[in-house]
Amino acid sequence: MKELLTKNIAEFISMDVEQTVKLCDHWFDQDYIGIIDSLTDQNDLAFNFLNTVLNLKEADIIKEYEN
Repeated sequence: MKELLTKNIAEFISMDVEQTVKLCDHWFDQDYIGIIDSLTDQNDLAFNFLNTVLNLKEADIIKEYEN
């Protein structure tokens, strides 16, 4: 599954970026940078993915920062 996701990550992000973030949480142990790195030639998708990660994880980020 991990190989399938990596190979087609741009298509997954284009279809449903929130579900792609959730898939990455499960299959890539939250390795968001690895996903961004695989989108080096697709800046719009990389930005959309990162923006969605930040929006979905905002509470966790704040909590970790405060600790």
